[in-house]
Amino acid sequence: MEAALSSEGASVSAGAAGSCSAAAGLDCAPPLPPPRVQPNSSKSSGQIISAAASAVTRRQSTVGPRGNSFDADTTLCTTIVVFSTCSPSSYASSSVIPNELRHSRAHLLLKNGMGGGKFTVMACGVLQCVVRSLAVAALVLASTSFAEAGVLFSTLDESINVAVEIQGQNVTEGPVNRVAKVGDDRLVVSWNLNSSLMGLGVDKNYVSLKLRLCFAPISQLERGWRKTNDDLHRDKTCTIVIANQKYTTDGNSTVWRIPKNVPGATYFVRAYATDERGQQLAYGQSTDQLKTSNLITIIPISGRHVTIDIASGVFSVFSIASLIAFLASEFAQTSNR
Repeated sequence: MEAALSSEGASVSAGAAGSCSAAAGLDCAPPLPPPRVQPNSSKSSGQIISAAASAVTRRQSTVGPRGNSFDADTTLCTTIVVFSTCSPSSYASSSVIPNELRHSRAHLLLKNGMGGGKFTVMACGVLQCVVRSLAVAALVLASTSFAEAGVLFSTLDESINVAVEIQGQNVTEGPVNRVAKVGDDRLVVSWNLNSSLMGLGVDKNYVSLKLRLCFAPISQLERGWRKTNDDLHRDKTCTIVIANQKYTTDGNSTVWRIPKNVPGATYFVRAYATDERGQQLAYGQSTDQLKTSNLITIIPISGRHVTIDIASGVFSVFSIASLIAFLASEFAQTSNR
């Protein structure tokens, strides 16, 4: 093998004597970039590897014995990672390796795993693992997104009745909506199957029921993070979880204290009936189709208390009194002079 490499190096040196000065140590050929692979290219993998092999051969014929063959190995390695395998045995037995490459130094190193070929084979293995891992991850993400994006709100049946009441001391009747305050008031949410659908078996696949607090259209204006989308995977209307309950034909209810982190806005309540996989099958909501009736306006926490207001008033009076006293003292001292 060493004799084969030595003879090949001698032939490369003889071929490069007319164009480069080996004694001067000059590298006359610029590094070759990896071959570009077009996604929709009609060329076969053998044609592309042949082109890469030709580039490697041209590179070795012009660099000379003191030139760096790492660029040629890298070009070959990139091609093999995409279109073949990186193990020496499978590479050596590959039928797409052209004849002009089978006697090159890069081919011998890859085939026998000698010298720099070991590093090249190792680099190929690492790159191949990375490429395959990224391809598998992309495939899994694509399939998951497709599965989740398969449910459209427009395809669901409105078969659930939902009613909401407010309990608390801060409940007031606004001009249009009912008003409640976070941290103190509670929502009593009741739900059941529409009486007209009883006994028809429409709920035979219903396993659980998800209750969500949803933004009304008036609270979605100019707020992209609350935007409604027919694709339930992308929909941002109902992002606040109230409860998840087991489905029963007779229905159920829950009492939900409004958390302090709920933003101030106008809301309604929606229920999703789901199957054992969590996929939405039907829905119901506490408002009409236009989302204009039976809405709830929630007042957020202000962060102010009576004690803070009293303390701020006392300190304000004290600061004003101190300023007046200081000015009076200065005026008295000036008058005595």
